[in-house]
Amino acid sequence: MKDQKIILAILCVLTLVPWKTEAQHSDSPFSWNANFSAEEMSNLRGGLRRGSMADGLAHLTGTYDTEKAQWWPGGQLTLGLLGIYSSRRTDLTGGSQSASDIQASSRIRFHELVYAQKWNETLTSRLGLMDLNDYFNVTRSAFSLMHSFFGTFPTLTVNTLAATYPLSGVGAIGSFNDETHEAQIGIFQGDPYHTRTVFHRGHMLMGEVGRHLWFEHSNSPVLTVKIGAWRYRQANPILGNTTNGIYGISEARWGSEEDRNFSAFLQLGTNTRKRDTVRHYAGAGLRSQGLFESRPRDVLSLGIARAWILANPSEVVHEIMYSFQLTPELSLRPDLQYIRKPSGTRPNAVVGILRLHAEFI
Repeated sequence: MKDQKIILAILCVLTLVPWKTEAQHSDSPFSWNANFSAEEMSNLRGGLRRGSMADGLAHLTGTYDTEKAQWWPGGQLTLGLLGIYSSRRTDLTGGSQSASDIQASSRIRFHELVYAQKWNETLTSRLGLMDLNDYFNVTRSAFSLMHSFFGTFPTLTVNTLAATYPLSGVGAIGSFNDETHEAQIGIFQGDPYHTRTVFHRGHMLMGEVGRHLWFEHSNSPVLTVKIGAWRYRQANPILGNTTNGIYGISEARWGSEEDRNFSAFLQLGTNTRKRDTVRHYAGAGLRSQGLFESRPRDVLSLGIARAWILANPSEVVHEIMYSFQLTPELSLRPDLQYIRKPSGTRPNAVVGILRLHAEFI
């Protein structure tokens, strides 16, 4: 644990160094990005137990472009290192998922080692160590919300060993994208705790299709609708059960790209296996940037989500978050959550989070 704290501290310092240079914006084949989050999370009432915990995350990613290196066109190699620190092993609410999307067991790990090949303007393939939620089941309008429900749906993460944060896995993806349509299919290992096993301990198959609708004179899609399906196959009952699921995501956006803008989202997910811990999920929310003219880069996010728990009352999350943009790279994000029946059995919880986030791209 002491060594992990030292390494994480080094990673955090590296993400806060002003790395932006001429090479980052030139024709150099190498580029990088870094982000760092540190937070204090307090369970103020109910849940598993009252108390506070500290969490930290540092993520460094470097990318090498083969075309800019004058090797071959369309190739891109990405390497990412992830460091996580948590002062407690479990979430204080006792919910089916953590109230914080960065809370996880302390670890230092390579999170990405991916080779992507772009074959033409629409077709791309990827192979390597990756997080499936970077490509599938993504709700961009919900990024600012902190409860884990609004990231990868609990119908997937609670019921399977999905290759997603904090444990990425070996996988392969083929994708098609143009201005109005997207489609992708992927396979990921079923036990990301042991990456060397690849597909010997089960696998996850995923497919997703989407449609973008544009209005005249808009610079980005104003409505995106995506439908996905997955099948998790696991022969080892100790690791999990074979199960299937489908999901849908809808996002609407309006307003200026550079200044005041708004978005709304709807998330739906369900499983076919009746004995899964979380059978159904629904989430919705609103996001506003530049709500106040004097603070054009601040963000306000509201969300509500419900997970149907097997043989217990549903777990319901209400969340409000406001992000104060202190500098172009640094933001301070207070967050308040009211969680009804965590895991379907715990007393209603009130959670407060204060997060400092730095990002360099």
